[in-house]
Amino acid sequence: MKKLDTVELQLHNHALEVLGNSLKVLLENIKVDILDSNSAYVQSQIDMGKKQIIKKHKEIYRYWQSETNNLWFTYLPREDIPPPKGKLVKRTTEEKLNNAIINHYAKIEKAKATPSFNDVSECMRKVKDLKLPSVNSISRYDSDFKRFFMYSEFGELPIDQVNENTITVFILETIKDKKLCRDAVKKMLAYIRLTIRHARIEKLITTNPVEFLELKDFTIMCVNTEKTTEEKQYTDDEVKQMLALLEVEYSKRPDYIPNYAIELAIYTGMRVGELAGLKWEDIGENS
Repeated sequence: MKKLDTVELQLHNHALEVLGNSLKVLLENIKVDILDSNSAYVQSQIDMGKKQIIKKHKEIYRYWQSETNNLWFTYLPREDIPPPKGKLVKRTTEEKLNNAIINHYAKIEKAKATPSFNDVSECMRKVKDLKLPSVNSISRYDSDFKRFFMYSEFGELPIDQVNENTITVFILETIKDKKLCRDAVKKMLAYIRLTIRHARIEKLITTNPVEFLELKDFTIMCVNTEKTTEEKQYTDDEVKQMLALLEVEYSKRPDYIPNYAIELAIYTGMRVGELAGLKWEDIGENS
């Protein structure tokens, strides 16, 4: 798509703001019975406003359907990312994606101010991250959130509409769509449990929709990714290649300690956590 200059972007953004405000006023007037929602003229004005918003949006931001999973994508404005990219939005149908775009520009308020699953998840993470032992642990939770929930319709569900059935359907559809293995589903279910627990602590919900859900309810649908012993272990040739590469790295960066830890792990078979506690007195003649 054509890249717009600064002036063109300002004009497009102003046009979208005007269109969005006009649509919002129309809908608010219907809400307070100033306008008749059944009027053909009023409905045509609403439809025209929506079409103009979508048309103008597509002139600024990328808008496409995935060839792999048939999902619909676009970007919404985000201050730190210039068009044609922005905040990525994903929906299962073109109609749902268009509604998300229109709701953004017209600033249509949700019927209920109940936070979504993702909203609660964000609050949960602010507490959970303080308890995590390392940056790697936080990164794993970030990865799980982006992989499973960030752009999902389930994530946008108001937390009080999340029940056992919606969770079950979401997990099963995600397993099928992403071809998940048992460990991935275990992580996803654990993340949902943490979010639901936080919602109950904050008294956003009173029931526990994950109470009767178990991992075994979903594993029959999982992809079997169990590796053979040969696949789990390095061959002698691979070990020789790693040791040769380490020798090269030593000559380049002799003070880089992690390389020595890797070689020590190769010779001893010890894990990272075990190596951290290794002392000279632990090493004897028969070690």
